[in-house]
Amino acid sequence: MIAVSTTWFVARMGSEQVPSPPNAEATTSVPSPDEEDFVPLAGQAMAHDRFPVNFPHSPEGASSMVIVYLQALSTNDVETLSLAFDAYSDTEDPDARVRELLFPARVHDIEAYLPPGGTFDPETFPSSSSYYYIAPLGVTWDEVDSDTVDVWVLANEEVSDGGSATFTRSYIHGMRLEWDPWVRSGDWVITDIEDPSRSMAFDLGEEYYSLDHELWTPIFFPEGDGGR
Repeated sequence: MIAVSTTWFVARMGSEQVPSPPNAEATTSVPSPDEEDFVPLAGQAMAHDRFPVNFPHSPEGASSMVIVYLQALSTNDVETLSLAFDAYSDTEDPDARVRELLFPARVHDIEAYLPPGGTFDPETFPSSSSYYYIAPLGVTWDEVDSDTVDVWVLANEEVSDGGSATFTRSYIHGMRLEWDPWVRSGDWVITDIEDPSRSMAFDLGEEYYSLDHELWTPIFFPEGDGGR
């Protein structure tokens, strides 16, 4: 893993011949990760019967939690988002966080990316036809100490209000995780969010938004699904 600063980030037929049957081995083969890929670790339990939790007490475990957390946020359903916040983050009122912080931030992004001629009514967001997909691509982390890890994830995102306001983008998510021995008998908890893509404090060039940048370790999903 490439080292980064301990601060948040100092530093997008023509033949009539009958074809042979497909090769059974080829159709059932499972892709394998490259040596440089990061394969997310599995959680050892489930929260709310849907979210993997209890990740290993290691930077790899913390990074794996961030990846599944972002996948959990790949929705505009209030209940699902609230349960995800409750499962992974340090917040007393998950529902309020969704309605008062997350949705306003998504409204701001839609307005900022509104295509020419597009219209958007913030009062109707999120509509039942709106969607928000997050597909994690690459990861890097900094182990501040044995119980604190800063994790950054490069993701592709597809956003729509359900109407004409639809866009795709590359985005960098950043967050701090701390190990809490009292949560689920020991697990990582997201205690701070600092998205470099959203903050003026991080002067990141366009090259950082590509998986080709040396900062990122590609994420390998054995199931072939990166975010939906």
